[in-house]
Amino acid sequence: MKTKHIFLLATLLALVACKSDEPSNDSNNSSSDNAKSLLGTWKWTGQEKGDPFTITVVFNNDNTAIIKEHDSREDATATASYAFDGKTNKLQVIITGGESDKFIDDEGLVTFDVTWLGDNQILLSYYEKEYWGPFVRQ
Repeated sequence: MKTKHIFLLATLLALVACKSDEPSNDSNNSSSDNAKSLLGTWKWTGQEKGDPFTITVVFNNDNTAIIKEHDSREDATATASYAFDGKTNKLQVIITGGESDKFIDDEGLVTFDVTWLGDNQILLSYYEKEYWGPFVRQ
């Protein structure tokens, strides 16, 4: 369970990192369009097969992120780079350190479709078939 969740979260972080290469007039950098900014701390609390878990992601200004997962069996932490395109709502995440073996698959890069549920909640779609969240801005 942890490996899949962390990998997906890492992918999310990678996509947001790429966004920093775009012009500063982009909606992701606009303080008036906070809904398109992933900066800050996001938390998802859920349950898988009766086992509760929490995933926390911190998206930093420098396109790095920290991903933490906690469940009844163990805790895991990874660092990642990310890129987010606010126009297409695509998030790419690449794990760069920490417990990377728990969070990445053979490709090492995951792309998410981000669905905004207001300014402070998002759902992540992975390969158009699995949904993660909602993540709530903290």
